[in-house]
Amino acid sequence: MNRKFALVIGLVLILISVGSSVYYYPRVPEVMPTHWDSAGQVNGYMPRFWGVSIWPLIAAFFWLQLLVLPIISPRRFRLDQSLETFNLLYVAGMAIMLCISLVALQVAAGTALRIQQLVPAFSGILLIILGNYMGKLTRNFFIGIRTPWTLASAEVWGQTHRLAGRVFVLGGIALCVEAVVGMNQVVFLGILAVLIIVPVAYSFFLYKRIEGFGPDRS
Repeated sequence: MNRKFALVIGLVLILISVGSSVYYYPRVPEVMPTHWDSAGQVNGYMPRFWGVSIWPLIAAFFWLQLLVLPIISPRRFRLDQSLETFNLLYVAGMAIMLCISLVALQVAAGTALRIQQLVPAFSGILLIILGNYMGKLTRNFFIGIRTPWTLASAEVWGQTHRLAGRVFVLGGIALCVEAVVGMNQVVFLGILAVLIIVPVAYSFFLYKRIEGFGPDRS
């Protein structure tokens, strides 16, 4: 996705988010639910103004990153070679966040939706998208598996992201399945742990094998 198109799509998503917040503002209570547990029970509230405003603010924050990060990337870690992938992933993230915000606002307004299933399903879809494009990201400080070992070695970065891509796709599928059959907190935490631990541990052991530690490469 080219940069100009990504920025335009991002602005459209922000406008939709602003419009939905304006639409739902009179339809939600003055103190509105903003967080739910794995059973769909409310466990967090916000004043109405912040409850509806937080979504456009998050969208605007992501759009600003989309605009600024490629410009401020330091030498040897610039996003130029994977800029189209970077643009696509950020726009995908904004689109999924918009979907989650619409579900949250609908539920806050009193609509009977199974938010405890829809949000994990949307998150799973985002993970599947991320996984399919992780291998196309070049070394940078802003997106991807950014451990000391991936940032120190282009080869470790590439191999780690190819593995992480497969792990993210499988994790995304698992989240979607879990959302359909019913969320289990232990299973969810297990999926999250695998998504974090496997790529990080792999990058460490891969770096140790390829580069080694210390002057004797041992």
